[in-house]
Amino acid sequence: MWETTWAQSLLLSLGVGGFFTWVCVRAGRRRIRKAIETDVFKRGLSENAAKQEYDKLFNRLGSVPGWMTGVLERAFFTFAVAVDPPAAITAMPVWLALKLAANWQRAQATEHSRSAAFLAVAVGLVAMGFALLGGLTWRGRFGDPPIWVTWAWLLWDRLSAPAPWWFLPPSLASQG
Repeated sequence: MWETTWAQSLLLSLGVGGFFTWVCVRAGRRRIRKAIETDVFKRGLSENAAKQEYDKLFNRLGSVPGWMTGVLERAFFTFAVAVDPPAAITAMPVWLALKLAANWQRAQATEHSRSAAFLAVAVGLVAMGFALLGGLTWRGRFGDPPIWVTWAWLLWDRLSAPAPWWFLPPSLASQG
């Protein structure tokens, strides 16, 4: 049986999950920045006003950095899923609802702050997905080998074959 260690599971959850959440945060913030710039342009204000509004929305001094919250929540929920999956899976949406409620109650509730709150929840869903994968991998719930490894291997095997044989089963492609 394909054994996974706790380090491999945390690498999946924290490393790979951290990368994908970072990509989602960057893409979401870029869209929100464009919306702020469009809004400021329609109001006839300068680019500096758009930068100030964006900074006020995302660069709050004295708050916990988002990456630190993400690492802690992925590590906690990876461990929780590894210990007790049903309880952890129940706690995940509760945690996301608490995050949404905290972000929703900002002092200045604008359209852009609501978008930032939904971005936090969307990125939280991605993070919880990787925590779930990491925890289940830790428990060894994906078989021999894990199904995601099998899919990735088959996809690589098919795409690395010379065209037009990539879509054929290996037995037919080798006869090519």
